Amino acid sequence: MRSVSAVVQRWEILALLLASSVLQILLANYFASALYLDLPLILVLYVAWYSKPGRAAAAGTLFGLVQDAIWLTSMLGVNGLSKTLIGFAASYLSRAVRLEDPFSRAVMMLVVSLVDSGIVYLLMLVFQQPISQEYWLTGLVKAVVTGVVGGIGSRLYDHFKFPRKDFRRVDA
Repeated sequence: MRSVSAVVQRWEILALLLASSVLQILLANYFASALYLDLPLILVLYVAWYSKPGRAAAAGTLFGLVQDAIWLTSMLGVNGLSKTLIGFAASYLSRAVRLEDPFSRAVMMLVVSLVDSGIVYLLMLVFQQPISQEYWLTGLVKAVVTGVVGGIGSRLYDHFKFPRKDFRRVDA
């Protein structure tokens, strides 16, 4: 369960941004299928889960813009805007919904990934950008991969960030 002190700090956001950027570049160079993993979305949701809406929106902007720059998208800022909206909304949602097990987190990340694809799709329509025939099929595969990796990965990160306390008394 989340405590008041369970907040993602600025330095941690920057460290996650740097690590995810390096990991995305390495994975994209060696594994073409790694493009189905939306690591920035997973990290934005994690930051939103443990932060206030302003910090989550700022993290969404940073992660989305870096994602646009790494993937060399045709429109810089599309992922930045979608991740900003998602980070802001997810921070508010985290106050109403508790997702403690990996399965519920995976389902939530799958749904949010589809919402992210929908936002990007609408922005591409508004700006009259070409959209591939396989956009939604790719979005569905990306949502499943992101959901599974995000559900498991967020619980693992929680395990290291918030280790269980051993309250057994040791008699000396």
